[in-house]
Amino acid sequence: LIYWALCLSVTRMRAELGPPAHDLHQGGPDFMLTSLLGTRMMGIRNLNLLTWFYWFNRAYRSLAMPHMLEGYAMARRQRFPDQAVTVAVILAGIVGTLATFVALAYFGVSLGAEAKMAGHATYFGWEAFNRLRGCIYNPTAPSPPMIGGVVAGCLIAATLHRLTIRYLWWPLHPLGFAIAGSYSVSTLWCPLLIAWIAKSLLLHYGGQRWHERGLPFFLGLLVGDYTMGCMWPTLGWILGRPMYSFQQ
Repeated sequence: LIYWALCLSVTRMRAELGPPAHDLHQGGPDFMLTSLLGTRMMGIRNLNLLTWFYWFNRAYRSLAMPHMLEGYAMARRQRFPDQAVTVAVILAGIVGTLATFVALAYFGVSLGAEAKMAGHATYFGWEAFNRLRGCIYNPTAPSPPMIGGVVAGCLIAATLHRLTIRYLWWPLHPLGFAIAGSYSVSTLWCPLLIAWIAKSLLLHYGGQRWHERGLPFFLGLLVGDYTMGCMWPTLGWILGRPMYSFQQ
């Protein structure tokens, strides 16, 4: 239920605000329940079960639901039938899952997971079960400060939501509060600030007409950025040599 609520919340964030990142590290049910209730109350069997779900609860930057929603939105703008998009989404899920398993197994065996693959290929497994080991050998009790933090966060978010709806001039959005402490935002705050300044200047001096005329330029910057990011690893794969790391 907690995971389902997080999926809906992140999808709502993308639909309403469109944040470029929503990784929400250490915000899944496994961290939430153990922080609030303590590991001693959870028990070893439940902790072990939550650890096996760590692979999709570690972070939510690759959550599929927001991308699916955007796909349906774009398809409806182009008057594509929803049934065709549904079939495409199902096929993409099946083919993508199988291709990922095959690729990880092939490169892990042929190159060595620790020798040539990215460091997190093995680190994620170590991270999950090392955390389980710590929970078993160092059990914790329920955390009143953590419970108070959750209650305070809910009250702040509800207050910001109320102010956003009631006052058009209110500048602080509740979704901004939710993702402000996210890991990816620490690397994106400067581009977001530049984009906000550019948009504010366009609207202030040229109004909606300048804003609409400037959209293709800024969309071109995004497409160019992603094109270069895809080009470098592809070129490195063809030439068989390390190239510029777009990830870093």
